[in-house]
Amino acid sequence: MKSFKLILMVTVLIISFPKSGICGEPPTMEMDEEIEQLKQKIDETTAQTDSLNQAIEEMSQAERKAQMEEFIEQNKRNLDSFMAEQQAREKKNNTRLFIRLGLLVITIIALIVSRVNKKKAQANE
Repeated sequence: MKSFKLILMVTVLIISFPKSGICGEPPTMEMDEEIEQLKQKIDETTAQTDSLNQAIEEMSQAERKAQMEEFIEQNKRNLDSFMAEQQAREKKNNTRLFIRLGLLVITIIALIVSRVNKKKAQANE
């Protein structure tokens, strides 16, 4: 039974193959030309694919470069804004410092004047 199935399968395979090629006559000139045309088409398609891949790569590089430039520009703006805020904060703090120092000097002068007046008042008694 197994041998019958094997013979049947081999027969079907032999019948199903075309006459040219594996089980038949050798390839003809037409087939050689067809094969050459297919090889040329494959080469052309490969060249087109390579050029498309290269174009895509160039576009993605240009896009990445544009994104990087935009990112750098945004960072510059943010840094400039931060520096302006920092300078304004420092100026405000310096103003507060000078006001406090001025008040301290005025308080010290007032204390000195009051001591001097007390000593004069005690000396006049």
